[in-house]
Amino acid sequence: MEIGTKVLIVDNLVELRDGGNDIVLDMLEYAGREATITDISPETKHFELDIDEGSWYWYSNMINKVVE
Repeated sequence: MEIGTKVLIVDNLVELRDGGNDIVLDMLEYAGREATITDISPETKHFELDIDEGSWYWYSNMINKVVE
């Protein structure tokens, strides 16, 4: 995925959080919502999304590319 890619935040963020992923409670409100990638960190492999103004780090297991 690259900057500008539309993604869907997975519905099962609660399950991912319980599995030890780096997810805070405030991120759960975005589950199931569509967003756009605004930045990508090559070092840590996380994505920043427009939906939260870059507040949180999102990883590939938390998002799916939207097929148009």
